[in-house]
Formats: sequence, C-alpha cells, structure tokens
Amino acid sequence: MIDIPNLQLPVATVIHSQWEALSPARRQVLLEGRTEEDFLNARVDIFLEELENALICGYDELGAKEVALQACLTGITETDE
Repeated sequence: MIDIPNLQLPVATVIHSQWEALSPARRQVLLEGRTEEDFLNARVDIFLEELENALICGYDELGAKEVALQACLTGITETDE
C-alpha cells in the first residue's frame, strides 16, 4: 500500500486556502499551541474520518465528500468567525 502524507492530498489545498483567508488573530486562536502543519494535518484527518463514516452510512461518493468537507472546514471559514 502507498502511504501518502495528509498534506499531499487534494483536500489539503482546500483546507489551506480557507486557513490563509483567516485573519492572523483567528489563526492564532485556532492553533492552540500547535504548529500550522499539525493543525492542517488534523483537519485532513477529520476529512478522512468523516468521509469513511459517511460512506459507511450509505452516502454516495459525492455526498460523502460534501459531508466530510463541511466537517473539516467547520471553524475555519469566514462565516465561522
């Protein structure tokens, strides 16, 4: 099996874009003492876990990705500030 680092997955680009759109003050609050890389890795993990859960619950691939993306972006979109 090929091991692909979280930050090389396409969803990491989407998460990083949302992260970059936040104010520096908001980023600092969200980091809670972690590095930016650790934070982004954790968000990709959330995406992967939610994707798996949604597929197990019977969502089709597109629906599962939508659910997972929404979950991993919670708290880091402009509307959440």
